Amino acid sequence: MEILKGSNMIRYFENLVRALMDLPFKELSQTEQKVIQSIAEGTPVAEDVNEKFMDQLTFGERVSDSTATFIGSWSFTVVFLSDLWCG
Repeated sequence: MEILKGSNMIRYFENLVRALMDLPFKELSQTEQKVIQSIAEGTPVAEDVNEKFMDQLTFGERVSDSTATFIGSWSFTVVFLSDLWCG
């Protein structure tokens, strides 16, 4: 059995679309074509929304998140309790 790769895989999916939907590949919407090509190429279609969100944060928002992460951490709790105990 031959393993399809690259342009052969894309051609396979183009023929599959033609057989299932009775449409040539070129008549599909841009989104449909992109999904089929990504399946054939084995690449993701979706974007990492977390990465996109982190990229748009301002410096102040990143500092605020880091502070909140530290204050909610065990290291802060231990330091705070030891300060209360020794103080």
